[in-house]
Amino acid sequence: MADDAPWRVTLHDDEVNTIFMVAYLLRALCGLDDLQARAATMAVHRRGRCDVAAFPDQGGAERCAVQLQRFGLHATVGRGA
Repeated sequence: MADDAPWRVTLHDDEVNTIFMVAYLLRALCGLDDLQARAATMAVHRRGRCDVAAFPDQGGAERCAVQLQRFGLHATVGRGA
């Protein structure tokens, strides 16, 4: 894996949070616009997970994931192209 591969935040589906709440949090915490947030939310709902943010450093990705987790979402951090 290349050292310049981005750190990604992946959101995983759950049975607790509503589609509306997830889309709102993606806009508020990940900086997605409305269309991107709705598309990512539906991808999570249909496929079970979706990358919602990418960062050049691990710390940025972990901070984003923790913010999502504080609102009860299941978010993980990984590195990949």
